[in-house]
Amino acid sequence: MSNMPDTNKRQVSTRIDIETCRKVEKTFARPGDKSKNLAFIRALEDATRDVVLTEEDYEIILAEVKANKQKRGAH
Repeated sequence: MSNMPDTNKRQVSTRIDIETCRKVEKTFARPGDKSKNLAFIRALEDATRDVVLTEEDYEIILAEVKANKQKRGAH
């Protein structure tokens, strides 16, 4: 179904200092962005670019995706 959340994504919600938000927006926002969320996604991607995941990390990710699929009734 097109309105179902992507089972390979996790929603995150947190409170961030306004000063930090402004810094992220100034650094990572791009003309034409439809949402400020894109700046935060770019910031996280930039901050984790050189992080290497282990086989155990990928197993944890796979388990979460499988659990999400079960919760949403997807196969």
